[in-house]
Amino acid sequence: MFFQDGLGRRIGVTHTRLVHMGDPYLAAQRTTFRGYGWSGAIEVESIIDGNVTNAGVERYRGLNGRHLTGHCAGVEADGVAWLSCRTRSSRIRIAIAVRTSSRPLVAVGAGCTEAGTVQRLRLPVSRGHSATVVKCAALYTSQDCPLSEPLPLAVERV
Repeated sequence: MFFQDGLGRRIGVTHTRLVHMGDPYLAAQRTTFRGYGWSGAIEVESIIDGNVTNAGVERYRGLNGRHLTGHCAGVEADGVAWLSCRTRSSRIRIAIAVRTSSRPLVAVGAGCTEAGTVQRLRLPVSRGHSATVVKCAALYTSQDCPLSEPLPLAVERV
């Protein structure tokens, strides 16, 4: 994808996602940014959002689309962000852990919201030099076998 602002500065974005075929709990995405005709910094946010709603189908928009409750979020000392919650009706516990890294390596600012996490990176971008953000995620539920608490499994796996 290419984006251009009112000053004619362009940035190219390449995005790749994959799910691990040998390990169904792991997925990853890589996003690469390259500046064309300018140099500067871009800010990237890596977010886990437990406040998502199920509002994609028009005929269901009158229903309560908030299916998650009991949110608990944090960021480990090694930078792994995580969210634990459960489904409202079936009470299935869900945990996701995300490790975010970048090239070039930059400091990551992190914080928690009521229902998620935000990690911020400020990446240098210039003509001929790209910046890449890689996110690796592990997702577990209380229904996975063997039955266990999903949060420690997700944090360890990622």
